[in-house]
Amino acid sequence: MSNETRARNAIIECFQAHATLTVGDVEKWIAEHYPGRWKDIATALADLTIDGNETSGYKESDKCLIRVSRGTYRLATGL
Repeated sequence: MSNETRARNAIIECFQAHATLTVGDVEKWIAEHYPGRWKDIATALADLTIDGNETSGYKESDKCLIRVSRGTYRLATGL
């Protein structure tokens, strides 16, 4: 991915390699693959959750995660 990779794209890439992940798992993966790029991954995960955070800066069509349990997410099917 280019230097202009959005957090959403990096998060999708992470979930494509793993089925269900915790916030900590995603933070670790992002830090290893995109060091220093994004700080608040937990908020990005919540913002990308379908039927999740109503104050999200993401459009509904960009939301791509399903919350499995508190702090645990999976990629929605069809992505």
